[in-house]
Amino acid sequence: MRVESKQPRLMASNLHIDGELHAQWAEAQKPSASTRFLVCKIEGESIKLAQHVDRQRAAMADFDTVLKPSMSETEPALVIFLVKEGKWLLIAWTPDAASVRDKMLYASCRDTLKKALVAGGGD
Repeated sequence: MRVESKQPRLMASNLHIDGELHAQWAEAQKPSASTRFLVCKIEGESIKLAQHVDRQRAAMADFDTVLKPSMSETEPALVIFLVKEGKWLLIAWTPDAASVRDKMLYASCRDTLKKALVAGGGD
């Protein structure tokens, strides 16, 4: 007997990158851009931009005082963080209190996001 799950199953390969996220990423690549980090969340079947933050201080100061306090203790996120000019870091934020399903979903879509951004001209 087969029992249907009430939650839709999503595989990372079924997710697509939202147009706004692509546009913000392209803008962040420009030499004149002031972006420090982009926070991405999965909504429905898309990886979407949830937050855009401009540089305020040095990278580590922004990481400690801006990024860390803004992360939820229960919801995972993917963060594209500017470490230094032209060098980006993809952070998979998966707090212990997140559901197992969300942890697995975010872990499996990290490469999807990375490949999509690199294919779009990022590093």
